[in-house]
Amino acid sequence: MKKIFAILIGMVFLTTIRCGSEGSPGESGEKKVTISLRSVEKNGEIGLDMRDSNGDAAFNTLETTVHRGTKILWKLDNSSGIKKIIDIYTSLPEGKRNVFKRHPKKQLFGPGYKLKVSDDVAVTNVDEKGEKYFIEYITLDKDTVKIDPYIRVPPIN
Repeated sequence: MKKIFAILIGMVFLTTIRCGSEGSPGESGEKKVTISLRSVEKNGEIGLDMRDSNGDAAFNTLETTVHRGTKILWKLDNSSGIKKIIDIYTSLPEGKRNVFKRHPKKQLFGPGYKLKVSDDVAVTNVDEKGEKYFIEYITLDKDTVKIDPYIRVPPIN
């Protein structure tokens, strides 16, 4: 009986830690932005309905604002219409990259990608959209689609 009780207490403790660290800065100050992806057809064009956890949404042209040290997670929305994300990348040459100094990594479990924004990343000027990148994917109908949203890093207030 004591073993079962100890196991249950341990499970509650781990669940509390796990739930408490989702979606907001934890004790380590870690920030996280999630970008949800859904393939849709609008006016005969196949593209991405994109939403981020900042509350922004757009068709193909989402501008997501992130801060230094933020973890970005791209994930498929429920009923996403996406069979596979081929890649998330920038076309900028190595020395010109800012947010995408590293290549986003495919998650080990699941169809998402993640990237940690460097702590020394340069800020985006107010009049600039940010760093353009590409999301290339395959729809359930086997169409290959490539779109080009933006990531912004605002100045520290």
